[in-house]
Amino acid sequence: YFPSQKAASLNGASPKINVFFANVERGNSNYQAVRNVINEKRPNVVCLSEVDSEWLEELDLELDYPFSALKPSDGHFGIALYSKLAIVRPPIFSLGDELPPVVLTELELGEFGRALVACLHAIPPYSSEVYFKNRLLFRRIATEFRHHDGKKVLFGDLNATPLNRFYGMMLWGARMRNAAEGFGVQRTWNAKSTLFRLPIDHIFYGGNILVEDFEVLSDIGSDHFPIFASMSVYGMQ
Repeated sequence: YFPSQKAASLNGASPKINVFFANVERGNSNYQAVRNVINEKRPNVVCLSEVDSEWLEELDLELDYPFSALKPSDGHFGIALYSKLAIVRPPIFSLGDELPPVVLTELELGEFGRALVACLHAIPPYSSEVYFKNRLLFRRIATEFRHHDGKKVLFGDLNATPLNRFYGMMLWGARMRNAAEGFGVQRTWNAKSTLFRLPIDHIFYGGNILVEDFEVLSDIGSDHFPIFASMSVYGMQ
């Protein structure tokens, strides 16, 4: 894709949505590396994929993040959302049978209203059956976000580069933008290769939100690098 100009910071104070996302990789046990990078960036919204109950217990984020929506799994599709912003809509974890779990909810922004947020981990594209499952997943997510006129943020391991049609569904179908625009091509996978890396982890946003920073962060022992975006919100919508 073609990067656009970086968004300028707002004058004066405004609420922040600082998002951290990491696919921690099933089998990785470098809990402290994940904890360290979260402590360094101090996000107010954290989403983790491929987490099981042991990951959640070892990270022990509840004291710092009083609001959470957790769906751990022993497989590859455990997902967890932690937030310092109040969760004001009962989380939805499923968009259909045989689809990977998601976290879909709304966060409280005080006088600036609410933000619709979703965290997801799409299935790696290894078969035609998976293709149709991912198509259904992305269509349902895009429909939910397209019909939301306010602030919205979606983040996760989409297993899709900017050339993928499912990536396009988030841009055009859901009417959002990629927070990485203006910050170069941000390759997030494969962290274990120095030659072959692709941008498949993303943070999308829409509504009255301005992106102030986007980063691919340091190695956490996973095959994915974590990502972070700092965003300001304005207006009631």
